[in-house]
Amino acid sequence: MWYAQEVEGIRPDIRLVNLSLFDTDWYINGMKRKMNESEPLPISMKESQYVQGVRDVMYYQDYKIAGSVELKSILEVLLSDNDEDKIQVTETTKENFIPTKNFHITVNPEDVLKTGTVSPADADKIAPIMQWTFNKGYVTKGTLAMFDILVHNNWKRPIYFASTVPSDQYNGLDNYLYNEGLALRLMPLTPDTAASRTEQLNAPVLYNNVMNKFKWGNIKHAKYLDPQSSDDISIFANVWNNTVTGMLKEGKVAEAKQAANKYLEVMPDKFYGMRSMMGTYFMAENFYTLGETAKANQIVTRCADYIQKELTYLADVSESKNRLVGMQNVRLGMSFLNQMANTTAQYKQMPLAEKINNQFKALEARFGPYLGQE
Repeated sequence: MWYAQEVEGIRPDIRLVNLSLFDTDWYINGMKRKMNESEPLPISMKESQYVQGVRDVMYYQDYKIAGSVELKSILEVLLSDNDEDKIQVTETTKENFIPTKNFHITVNPEDVLKTGTVSPADADKIAPIMQWTFNKGYVTKGTLAMFDILVHNNWKRPIYFASTVPSDQYNGLDNYLYNEGLALRLMPLTPDTAASRTEQLNAPVLYNNVMNKFKWGNIKHAKYLDPQSSDDISIFANVWNNTVTGMLKEGKVAEAKQAANKYLEVMPDKFYGMRSMMGTYFMAENFYTLGETAKANQIVTRCADYIQKELTYLADVSESKNRLVGMQNVRLGMSFLNQMANTTAQYKQMPLAEKINNQFKALEARFGPYLGQE
């Protein structure tokens, strides 16, 4: 992304934050300065408050505070130089700390609507208070800077996390992160407790991104993909599956079909490992839901045949070594074959279900002696 900005000049108005570097004072200094067309980030801390050796790590000390505390108050405690806001860590030193993990931010609906963070159609979903539980037992200066941004941004600039960022970096804000494709946007909406976290989608934006904004290039017909690009195939498949399920959830069947069919147009038929096969299979389930049975059957057949090929090879190697080789792929492949047999039977595709059942039983017989040893 740095390359895209600095060399290709793509979206110079966006500020990229490397969370691995955010714990350093010099990097925070850079975030407080204008860069390209991006204004400084809303960080209020003075350099003396986060210079190396100061507030490197601040630990959690449970003060049994009832309810949640406004994040602004937490920030003030963490930045306070008052000894009363610190705990004794050695005989001669005191350090700042967090007295609770239960935080909240009071939301002004007018600010959220004015900045376009939430569309007017979703105004009734705006949460008056964003409430969450911090997910760590300590605060680093990078997390402190993030708290500072959350307190002072006032929804003027959108805040995103890359979809590949480990979830512990969300700092407990998971219920307020909405998938828009390859990034999760922080949105002050009342959490849908009935939905799983993986289903939190900003569906209209996601659909527009994958259908109109994202450039899929020649990935479908590429003769060679480097390891990183081939790994990305499974990520892209997940983006497409999210788009289709998001449209279905909103009752937009026509849009769901358009997205599913464009997936077939732009995504490769070739499998780059079990992970890419998994994403392809889940799209087959979407095609069944859409009533596109022939397309679903074709995809399931490809997936099942790929698993058979891969697991036959592992069975041959296992027999030659007299021990199970590739246990993870074996278990994964067998699990998906079983799921495919059940799904095809559910949709009354009995000849295909029988074929996959036979594939499953044949492989089960070959791996049975070794699986029993594990």
